[in-house]
Amino acid sequence: QKEQSQENESKPNSFSCEACKKTFNTENAFKNHEVSKKHIENVAKFEKRKENKKNENKTNLDKKQSMPRINWKKKLAEAQTEEEVNMVIDEKIKLSRRLEENECLFCDFKGATLEEKMEHMTIEHTFFIPDIEFLVDLKGFMNYLAEKIAIGNTCIYCKKAFNTLEATRKHI
Repeated sequence: QKEQSQENESKPNSFSCEACKKTFNTENAFKNHEVSKKHIENVAKFEKRKENKKNENKTNLDKKQSMPRINWKKKLAEAQTEEEVNMVIDEKIKLSRRLEENECLFCDFKGATLEEKMEHMTIEHTFFIPDIEFLVDLKGFMNYLAEKIAIGNTCIYCKKAFNTLEATRKHI
């Protein structure tokens, strides 16, 4: 817990809680916060997210080292016939990494549920779906966005295309 409670450098007389993203003016207020039920829950979630991110980074590093990097734009440009173009597209689809249902579209976070993923994306990435009350199939819509980002390597905001999932996520 003390690791999350570092003094804020911009305000030498304030105390901040990294897990809850809150700042306190007095040490007493900060100590009262540290024993609160909400803080303890947030610390547990924060530690879980850190552990998930650590494991994901290791997994992604292993995947990056094992997968050859392919320049799909170049391969498409070199394709002479429609059949060759379709073969390149099929190969890209086959070799692309799929995002799991509970995996964040924008980073390596994995939630336990779709709802936890949505909460993470809303808080961490300010992601929102306009007029969500009219959305019939949230799971299907999220799968569609995941395919656009992971397989198509396309930004869902400006439609710019990239060579890799990592490049797409970095842009977004």
